[in-house]
Amino acid sequence: MTTPHQAAAGVAATGDVAFDFNASINDVIETLANGVHGYTAAAKQLDDVDTQHTFHELAASRRNVTEQVVRAATDEGLDVDGDVDGTAVGAMHRAWIAVEGTIAGDSSVVESAITGETHAKEVLEDALEHAFPEPVRAALRNALTDVETSLRRLESTVASS
Repeated sequence: MTTPHQAAAGVAATGDVAFDFNASINDVIETLANGVHGYTAAAKQLDDVDTQHTFHELAASRRNVTEQVVRAATDEGLDVDGDVDGTAVGAMHRAWIAVEGTIAGDSSVVESAITGETHAKEVLEDALEHAFPEPVRAALRNALTDVETSLRRLESTVASS
């Protein structure tokens, strides 16, 4: 078991495999940032005003949990890149959503957001399998709750359309 002190150092041995806490937390932060940027960009592609409003709310909530994770990781001494622009893959996903929104409409945009949230959930669940310091784990759990809530809202949007 990795101690919080080892986690703060950034890399810890778990069995024969070294786990890089810094790389993991930065992956989480980039993934959460993808959600912020994705919801904001996708809202512009939507025709339905209520769905646009939902996407803006989801972006604001995701921004909040991203900031919480960054703050907790920094406070615990993890090396946070500070780059919350998301990833190249996330940028490509957002570009694809723009094309889909033009061609296929709102339901396709919402389905793409569900795909992104499913990925974010997997990234967070993976991070929570490791012994991050408790304040970081609490922020990660809060982020996972945010993603799960977003998924339910998006699935509800699909079901009602």
